[in-house]
Amino acid sequence: MNYSFEQIRLQVESHNRQGNKETIIDLLTTYLKSDLKISEKAWCWWNLVDNLALLRRCREAVTQQKAYLDWAIDSHLNSQQILEVMNDGTQALCWLQIDCIDDWINIFNTLINNTKPNLENRLARFYYLRTAARILITTAKYDLATNLIKQLKKILLEDTNWEHNSWIKLEITAVELNLLEANNDINQALQITTQVKEQIETIERLQLANSSQISTLWHNNAAPLFRTELYSEAELMFRKAIASNPQNWCSLVFLAVCLQKQDKSKEESKQLLDKAASLTNKTDYEALLSRINT
Repeated sequence: MNYSFEQIRLQVESHNRQGNKETIIDLLTTYLKSDLKISEKAWCWWNLVDNLALLRRCREAVTQQKAYLDWAIDSHLNSQQILEVMNDGTQALCWLQIDCIDDWINIFNTLINNTKPNLENRLARFYYLRTAARILITTAKYDLATNLIKQLKKILLEDTNWEHNSWIKLEITAVELNLLEANNDINQALQITTQVKEQIETIERLQLANSSQISTLWHNNAAPLFRTELYSEAELMFRKAIASNPQNWCSLVFLAVCLQKQDKSKEESKQLLDKAASLTNKTDYEALLSRINT
C-alpha cells in the first residue's frame, strides 16, 4: 500500500466522520502489513481493535487485541503504551460479550501488578482501573469493584498538584455512581449528585478543565442517574453538558430520551435528536439511540 502514515491517518479520520468503520478495518488490516514505525503500528493496531469493537465484531476484536498486546510487550513498549493496549472500556466489553471476561481480568491483574507507578503512566493507569471497575460492576463483582475504586483514589494521592486531579476525582465519583446504580442505592446516589454538581461548577468557575472535559464530567455523572430512572436530576446534568460543549452529540441524545421518559416537550426532543444526528454519523447515532431508548 503506497500511502504515507499521515495519509492513512487522514483517511481514517475522514471515514470515521462518515461512519465507514468497515472501510477503516479493511484499510488498517492491509496497512498493518507494511513496514511501519513502532508508533505508527501502535496507532493503527489500536484503531483496528477499536473499530472492530464498535461494530461488535468481538471475536475479531479480542483476537487482534491479544496479538497487539503480545507485540507491544515483545517490542518493549513503555508501561504507558502497554496499558493503553488494554484500557479502553468499549473494547473490554467485547471480552465480556464472548464470555472471556475472566481472561481480561487476569490480563488486567498481571499488567497492573507488574507496572511500576510513575507520572508517565499515571493517566493510563487511571483509565485502566476505571475500565476494570466498570467491568466488575457490570459482572456484579461489587466487592472487587469497591477495591478498585479505592485504588483509583490512591492515584490522586501520588501528587496532589497533578494537573488532572480535579476532573479525575469527579470521574471516580461517576464510577461510584455506577456502583450505587447497580446496588439500586438511590438515596446515596442523590446525595453524591448534590456534591458532584458543586464540584463540577467549581472546576468550571476556576477553569481547572477545558469545556470538553467539563462537558464529559457532566455527562458521565448524569448517565448513571439516567439508568436509575432519576430523569429529572439527569436532565439538569445533560443540559449542563450541552451548555459546556454544544457538539456533545451523546448528551443531546440522552437529553432527548430523558425528555421522552418524562413525557416532556416532544418538539424539543425532536430538535435535540435532529441536532445530534447532524453532528455524527448515522451508524453511531442509531446505535446509541437504540441502546438507551428501551
